[in-house]
Amino acid sequence: MKLIKYLTDLRVDSRRKIKDLILDGKVEVNGKIVYDSAYHINPKDKIKVKGKKVGKPPKRTYLLFNKPRGYLTAVSDNQGRRTIYDLLPYELRKLKVYPAGRLDMNSEGLLFITNDGDIANKILNSKLEKQYLVKVSGFPEQKKIEYLKRGVVLYKKIKTKPCKIRLLRKTKSNSWYEVILTEGKKNQIREMFKTIGHSVLKLKRVRIGQFVIKGIPLGKYKILSEDHIKKIFQE
Repeated sequence: MKLIKYLTDLRVDSRRKIKDLILDGKVEVNGKIVYDSAYHINPKDKIKVKGKKVGKPPKRTYLLFNKPRGYLTAVSDNQGRRTIYDLLPYELRKLKVYPAGRLDMNSEGLLFITNDGDIANKILNSKLEKQYLVKVSGFPEQKKIEYLKRGVVLYKKIKTKPCKIRLLRKTKSNSWYEVILTEGKKNQIREMFKTIGHSVLKLKRVRIGQFVIKGIPLGKYKILSEDHIKKIFQE
């Protein structure tokens, strides 16, 4: 296993900061400073970070979780608000799992949760399609929807990539859309519809790449095998 992956799985710090620690000579393997983040280690190696010995990574764990509204996508919150960790059993929390990606507090749906830094990185930085069901106020004109599909400029002059948007149905006063993105900017869908004068009333993510929410009750999770994950990502 590569040194950077080992330390990432241990949640020593973020992947970027761990790489900086290695380059700055803050990591030792068997008493020798190692500057190469791709350095291969074995289970018997003794590793120290900033002079302190680190333990062994927990068992690799992969979860699909159906997040309810009203919960933060976080491990903890200094304001005491409820987080998705409150819905996971201790047996999983002690494995140091964390979400690969986010949903805002008022959104619900599929989250990928893991303690495998490499897989989390692939989820976050790949062009996996993310499918959402979105309820918006009123009835946006089709030309405005086409405008969103081409990509729009949001806050801080951030430009969104082209996406897929399809009308599903209309109620007496609202519309439901299917939205498929290949990126995940903060509050992206809410901000997109805001630019055309229609607020998002409900948002639910139902798919991330090949991973779907079907069969997972709200607030519950499904455990995936490591073999299944390796097959999908062709490791």
